[in-house]
Amino acid sequence: MNSKTSTRDIIRSMNYNVKLLFSFYLFNSLGRGIWMGTALSMFIYIFAGEAGGLFGLSQSVVLGLT
Repeated sequence: MNSKTSTRDIIRSMNYNVKLLFSFYLFNSLGRGIWMGTALSMFIYIFAGEAGGLFGLSQSVVLGLT
């Protein structure tokens, strides 16, 4: 490909399966990021509540810091 080939042309010339794989990785990474943020926040909230707070802060404040 020459230096004047645009990104749109590169994407258009890709195989359908490659486009599908890139789409899968994009949605998978977005979903994992959202899920991990939620799970981590819940873990911090529960852990801080059971411990009576972390670093002298209440569980709500600790969750707000994350």
